[in-house]
Amino acid sequence: MEVAGGSPDLDLYIIHMAGLLYHQDWMAARHLFRRSGEMNELEPWFEVAKAALKPDLAAVWKSLEQLHSTTSHSFVQTYVNEISHAFRVACLRNFDSSKNIPAFLAPVLGFSTVEEMTNFARENMLPIRNQIPHVVAAGFLQRHLTANIAVTSGAEKNDEMFLDILNASSS
Repeated sequence: MEVAGGSPDLDLYIIHMAGLLYHQDWMAARHLFRRSGEMNELEPWFEVAKAALKPDLAAVWKSLEQLHSTTSHSFVQTYVNEISHAFRVACLRNFDSSKNIPAFLAPVLGFSTVEEMTNFARENMLPIRNQIPHVVAAGFLQRHLTANIAVTSGAEKNDEMFLDILNASSS
């Protein structure tokens, strides 16, 4: 990850580190930090991974907040926001529903109230079947029904129906 002059490209390291943290690959983040020669600019990012390896939820959140507040690059703040969101979702997915989440996690995960945490959980922990838009689900069913009709009534009729379905689902 070097530029033409042989010096390390900090932005590439940051993007790589942000990706590893987003996917919660804490060990790979630690290895990247060490391979980078323990660059000072990557130290705050490494603190997030180090806290997660303990595991210490409060320390992870504190490291993320500190990273967000100390950076001046808008793209870095965006990465930190995405990492924070992914981290919250991963922590809350350990519970069956938003009703089972203990209240003490609200401040640990940076929520100002338990209600805010519950709403976040409801929005981000829905089962996959509830997240599929109705149009997509209807289109999926109609394609399978159309395939069955094609077997009994011919391919031409199937093509017409399939085009009608596509037109209906795109509008």
